[in-house]
Amino acid sequence: MRFEDGPILSLLTCYTKEERKAGRATKVVHDALLPAPAEREALSDFAHAYPSAVRAKVLARHQH
Repeated sequence: MRFEDGPILSLLTCYTKEERKAGRATKVVHDALLPAPAEREALSDFAHAYPSAVRAKVLARHQH
């Protein structure tokens, strides 16, 4: 979502000097929430999140 020319917290350094002085700027809000449990991968560990060829290559490099 994009909010044009709204009030801002002028202490934040992500705004320009002019925006901080005016106390107004465009803000963008990103939805960073995880998908619903039914829509996401159940397991995200090394054994489940990477293809077998990638796992084999990594393990070959780190075997003692």
